[in-house]
Amino acid sequence: MSAADIEAARDVITGASMLLVQFEVSMEATEAAMRLARNAGVPTLLNPPPIAPAPAGILGLADYLVPNEVEAHGLARGAGPDPAQQAVGLES
Repeated sequence: MSAADIEAARDVITGASMLLVQFEVSMEATEAAMRLARNAGVPTLLNPPPIAPAPAGILGLADYLVPNEVEAHGLARGAGPDPAQQAVGLES
């Protein structure tokens, strides 16, 4: 899936009540869909499996983030075992 595929689905995404994305398609497509939804006022839910290197700022496009414990630790970039430290890592 590419950003062009997302553009082809523009009307579907902008007319949705919510956009659910995962990291199972290209990051280019995921980010494009999330930006399109954000610009249209459509809430976004990111369920991140499988954990993969993500573009800077992509987590900030998610209104809702639903990782499991292992995914949260991976997204927090090894912030340590303390949940409070991990939460701070997710914000950056």
